[in-house]
Amino acid sequence: EIFERVAFDAPDLPATLREHVEAALLRSAWELELDVLAAALLAAIDTPLGPEPEAVRLRDLPSPRVLKELTFELPVRTGGGTVSLQDIARVMLHHLDAADPYRRYAADLVAATPVRFHGYLTGAIDLTAVVDGRYEIMDFKTNPMPVRGEAAAPEDYGPAALTEAMIGGNYVLQATLYQVALHRYLQWRLPGYDPGRHLGGARYLFVRGMAGAEAPVVDGERCGVVRWRPPAEMIVGLSDLLVGSPGASA
Repeated sequence: EIFERVAFDAPDLPATLREHVEAALLRSAWELELDVLAAALLAAIDTPLGPEPEAVRLRDLPSPRVLKELTFELPVRTGGGTVSLQDIARVMLHHLDAADPYRRYAADLVAATPVRFHGYLTGAIDLTAVVDGRYEIMDFKTNPMPVRGEAAAPEDYGPAALTEAMIGGNYVLQATLYQVALHRYLQWRLPGYDPGRHLGGARYLFVRGMAGAEAPVVDGERCGVVRWRPPAEMIVGLSDLLVGSPGASA
């Protein structure tokens, strides 16, 4: 709620965060320390969203280039017929590289019990932003990861743990459908739209591990941050599959 309400580029971000945290605590029954929570949220907003020290932070995103809570209603085979999770997974497997960490998720979906559906998929994307000229979806997660030491540490939110969280929570499917929704949106709204040039993928932000500028980098990834940019052809293919376009591969 606070990330939804606060402008990350506010001139006095610490004061703005404290104000919103205080208001949220007054409306809740949580017994949390105001200053500690505000400082933790500020650290998350100050965390580079990539392994490089100069990688973009939430704080660097100008408000005019950010959409929060972008709602969508995605029609699925409304003209007749159905689609299944297995159909979606086969398109994913067709396009995902063998080294992609989420290819095994798609393989597991193919092997799962078939579930067919049609109608409408609805949702709201936490954050859509333009980063280096590409449009990305971002989602905030508050999952606590298993603690390896005596207390939780940013290293508990390294890439291996977050890959398992993405798979176990079905966030891979969520991120995929969000990107399909963004693709549809840009088709209608962006002149000269080119999926290969404009789609920037997804970043899932596990805020408990986002410890600020000093958040550690493990195995080439920033702790607390998942970056995934599947091929644009996969997103286009899934969009065609869901709408029932002739020739859509499944």
